[in-house]
Amino acid sequence: LFATEIGLSATAAVASAILFNFSSFASIWMEFNTIWHTILWLPLLLFIIERGIKQRKLLLGQKILFILALFSAITAGHPQDFLNCFLFLVIYITIRLLTLKTWTNKEKIEFMTGLLFIILIPFLLAAPQLLPTIELFKNSARVNHDYQQIISKMLVQWWQFPLLVVQDFFGNPATKTNFTGDYVGKTLSIGVVGFSLTIATLVDPKKSFHKIFFFWTALVIFLLTVNTPITQLLYRYPIPIMSTGTPTRILFLLMLSLSVLAGFGFDSLAKQKKIAVQLLFILSGIFVLLWLFALLHPAIPGLIYTAQSFIVMKRAMIFSSIILCAFIAILIAKKYSSFALYALIALSVVELLYSF
Repeated sequence: LFATEIGLSATAAVASAILFNFSSFASIWMEFNTIWHTILWLPLLLFIIERGIKQRKLLLGQKILFILALFSAITAGHPQDFLNCFLFLVIYITIRLLTLKTWTNKEKIEFMTGLLFIILIPFLLAAPQLLPTIELFKNSARVNHDYQQIISKMLVQWWQFPLLVVQDFFGNPATKTNFTGDYVGKTLSIGVVGFSLTIATLVDPKKSFHKIFFFWTALVIFLLTVNTPITQLLYRYPIPIMSTGTPTRILFLLMLSLSVLAGFGFDSLAKQKKIAVQLLFILSGIFVLLWLFALLHPAIPGLIYTAQSFIVMKRAMIFSSIILCAFIAILIAKKYSSFALYALIALSVVELLYSF
């Protein structure tokens, strides 16, 4: 619903939905019902906001649906993920309204004022759960994570960037092959197909608000979860609730952003009559670097290889390379049949189902 509301075709919207709901973050955390139940309401809330902007107001039924969705997210049972969702929602609404050139300032103020009222209602309805939860946090024995543990273990290290493309580059706990020991916290992937579609969006010269917004969202979230001097400074000071959670839990917003961008990439490829040479060049270059990593296994501080590490990386690269070759084959086939591109969805399903 949200993807189609912001201009994606129905097929691209299906692709985005699949990529988001079976991203590496979703596959790992969906068995913890409180987490995914908190997150799943966010696209619906975004859809209602977009529909309201298109109509220049929210209808009664949409207001009720917004209240129920936000109430459900609040009471789903995971404070950290809700705060991440709510903060993102507020930022999205603010930037969306500020960048609307067709609205007057009066219209923007009236829309925001009405929205603030319906945002307040779910919090009041959820008070019987929120107030005891706040009291529980105050009296909880839970403490902030150790600073060094956050920096060296919880944040994404630069040598873990391959996980953006190949989800199981460092193995998988389900097969007892993961040799980095932090698989759960490093959920960066929407699959090779999704990553390739995202790159297709970035090389497309056509811009729109949502392309730009979700690109910068992805970039900011990525920078907030990677070990850099900025994050080292940021996590030195404890933040209530957030500091007792895992910093990389915000990665679901990276998955959302990449999935939306991938949807735009799908539509971009659908409109192109020629094969995107620039896209193929970038993907080939990235996979050459990944293969060099897998074959040369460079000595990196913080990365400890095991006896089977090299086999694990090569196996992951073989599978991912097959997916990439299939992706390229579909792009070539599209030259002869416009329906060939629909096979990308089937390919993505196969890839993500295997990872799941």
